[in-house]
Amino acid sequence: MFLQGNKILFKIALFVVAGAIFLYPGYRRLRTFGQRLEQLKEDVRVLEEKNRELKVEIEALERDSFYLEKLAREMGLVKDGEVVYKIREEEN
Repeated sequence: MFLQGNKILFKIALFVVAGAIFLYPGYRRLRTFGQRLEQLKEDVRVLEEKNRELKVEIEALERDSFYLEKLAREMGLVKDGEVVYKIREEEN
């Protein structure tokens, strides 16, 4: 009776070890995919935030003439009839 119990215990242990050997690569792939999924979720979050910022800027460009003029002046543009003076610094 004792010997037969050891055989069953040995078979169970062998089954567990064999299962672990065969399932471990799948588990590693699952973890890798899980990490990749988390990275992609973070990328999506960042892109959605950038998209919200761009929508706000588009809205400002379409409706806010002061914002549009500010951007134009930062690009060096001038209104019709304005005179641009450039001041040169004296070289020593």
